[in-house]
Amino acid sequence: QEVIAVLCNTSIETIISILAVVKSGCIYLPIDEECTEHILDFFLKDSGSMLLIGSKKVVKCDRNIDTIAFEYSELGNQEENTIITPDVERKHECCMIYTSDATGVQRGIRISNIGLINLVIGLEEVVITDRDAVLQIGSFCFGTSVFQEWFALLHGAALHIESKSILLDPFLMEKYMEKNNITTMLIPTVLFNQLAVINPNIFKNIHNLFIRGDIISNKALDKVIKFSGINIFNTYGPTENAVISTIFKIDTFDKVQEIPIGKPIPNTFCLVLNDDLSIASDGQKGELYGYVNQDELTKVSFIENPYFLGQMLYKTGKLVMKRKDGNLVLKGKIDK
Repeated sequence: QEVIAVLCNTSIETIISILAVVKSGCIYLPIDEECTEHILDFFLKDSGSMLLIGSKKVVKCDRNIDTIAFEYSELGNQEENTIITPDVERKHECCMIYTSDATGVQRGIRISNIGLINLVIGLEEVVITDRDAVLQIGSFCFGTSVFQEWFALLHGAALHIESKSILLDPFLMEKYMEKNNITTMLIPTVLFNQLAVINPNIFKNIHNLFIRGDIISNKALDKVIKFSGINIFNTYGPTENAVISTIFKIDTFDKVQEIPIGKPIPNTFCLVLNDDLSIASDGQKGELYGYVNQDELTKVSFIENPYFLGQMLYKTGKLVMKRKDGNLVLKGKIDK
């Protein structure tokens, strides 16, 4: 499959570009319009992309690469052509996201169609319809954007993509969310811990709140869980495992105890292993490993599953503890 780079901003052209790449059977690589020339060059070279598309406002490339620059207003003037799209299979890859490992080295992670569909459709406890509105938080380059975009689009919900100025002002953000009836959002744990303390009213009309990535502050959670109608889900998952690997619905909580990151989402599993790769007992801390169904994997971050032949496990580098009820509790990073 060919990788096609999409230079992203908050315009509708970005979404059109992403959809066009996916329908063509190719892999889209989102690149932030504000990235440096050095980073842009690295992404294009490392991914092997020979095509860059996006809005005319941002696609200004003098590199040895083909470009497609367009404006949404021009699309109505185009002749309609019958385009035969290729057969796209579940094992085919949909998008490519660059993440940094522990040493700061950027590496491209590819997410398959089946991983994305399982993530978006497989969350059994979550109800979302075409009457919902999802707020995009963070850059298109981040793994969270994959969930936000497709969770909205594949359910027919509205997707709101806004400027950083709104997201950086807790009180302006509250007004925006109320005005636009935002009902669903996925927010990094660190950002949630800050916003919920500064202005918890940001979340007062939210129906589905996904918190991802780190240990939730009980102080922050206490200020938000009181809102009626809100469903709060604590989640965890690296981009390598299609963004979300575990989920826990928070109905009530003990202010003294830590909030679990839950159990594996449907059609996936996780293992908590000791240093010798033996399975950790309930109540014992160990490293979290997640299953990834891919053929070509980085040897440093992936190992062969010692319990299921032919499968690979991703080393998350996260320390967790498995409770007797099967829920996982995040304890921090592995100190190495």
